[in-house]
Amino acid sequence: MLVNKLLPSIQPSLSVVKGSAKHRNKAARQLTEQFYKEIIRDFKDDYSIVPNEQLQKSMDSVLPDKNFKIKLKSIKPDKDATYDGVCKGIFDANDNVKSLEIDVECPHQALRACHIPVLSHEFLHAVDDMYNPKYMTRVQKLVKKGLDTNEYIYFYKDNFYCEEFFKTRKKKKELLELIKNKTKEFLENFDISDKLDYIQDMRYSLTSELNAYKTQYKIASKLKSKGFLVKPAPINYPKKGLFKEKIDLLKQLAKDYIKQEREMHKQFLEKS
Repeated sequence: MLVNKLLPSIQPSLSVVKGSAKHRNKAARQLTEQFYKEIIRDFKDDYSIVPNEQLQKSMDSVLPDKNFKIKLKSIKPDKDATYDGVCKGIFDANDNVKSLEIDVECPHQALRACHIPVLSHEFLHAVDDMYNPKYMTRVQKLVKKGLDTNEYIYFYKDNFYCEEFFKTRKKKKELLELIKNKTKEFLENFDISDKLDYIQDMRYSLTSELNAYKTQYKIASKLKSKGFLVKPAPINYPKKGLFKEKIDLLKQLAKDYIKQEREMHKQFLEKS
């Protein structure tokens, strides 16, 4: 029997996760804003360098649940990488998430002001997980069942977390239909439980990306208004990637699979 319970180091208290999904998403954005206000005072200009240790203390200080573990780490820049930051789960030997880690591309264990938008983007992902523990619970379940495969990761990146190209509404509709058919083909040989776990994982991931890109753009704009040199935030990426449309597509797929499963169960009972 699969035991899939979050460890105390990553299980937020009930007082933190209460409220509707809309309320929790708003809380994640507000906490990211609070984190930004906490750290920006340490950056006097574009040349200011703030050690990760100091940023970690600021991060710990704003978290409403002091047992929730998020670690900050600098990673060496990779010219072949398609990202400059990532938020990921750190697993123990039993495939349990024991903490979250935010990695930001930087050659030293210290950051400049230009790194703050990316740091804020990844921090939003981390606190999204904190306010919505079912996100991590599902990821942990996929890992425990051996379903978090490279095939799945590449499928998600190639079909959902990517920019799309089309010129007309008709082409857009055809593109979404193609993605839907590819998703059904990918899920074809899985049982209903695994199908729904994959669908929900992709849906939650895209929802978090929508919030993170909006936050990154907002923080970058604040920094620019203060005279800091920052890269333009890719605010249009979710729109170009049809994230909202893909979220709706995944919602409908989940409904279709549930309806199909209920009809099959009904037919089975009638034949019994």
